[in-house]
Amino acid sequence: MGCDPGFGSSSCGICILEYSDGIIKVVYADQFERSSFNDMVHKIWELKTVVGDLSNVYIDGANTEFIEAVKQELGEDSNWHHIHDKIAWCKKNGLDISDYMQTVPVSFAQEGASMLSHCKNLFENDDSLVAINSKWEVL
Repeated sequence: MGCDPGFGSSSCGICILEYSDGIIKVVYADQFERSSFNDMVHKIWELKTVVGDLSNVYIDGANTEFIEAVKQELGEDSNWHHIHDKIAWCKKNGLDISDYMQTVPVSFAQEGASMLSHCKNLFENDDSLVAINSKWEVL
């Protein structure tokens, strides 16, 4: 699951992907206009319970309070000191942070360009690596 939180006058977007049969499939995508902080934390918990086997929740790292709230809702350690220590430890040891925490802060400022480039490559691949059902109009 990926979440780009926005509240009040902005919108919050959530997308859930599944990799099966050699294809990345969009199983959920929605945008929530003028959503409340608490409603979006609950929505993530609700989607996790519906989807079941949700390996990770990636959230824009700029919104630390939202990350803390989601981590608490999902039963994870929400202490930022521990989160930063774990991220630093993984980077130092060349490990994937998503193997060590379920709710993963992502720095859009640092990683945004490479994420967009990777996404573009997936969509332009001749092997049709991404499948989006037409019901997910927001995409």
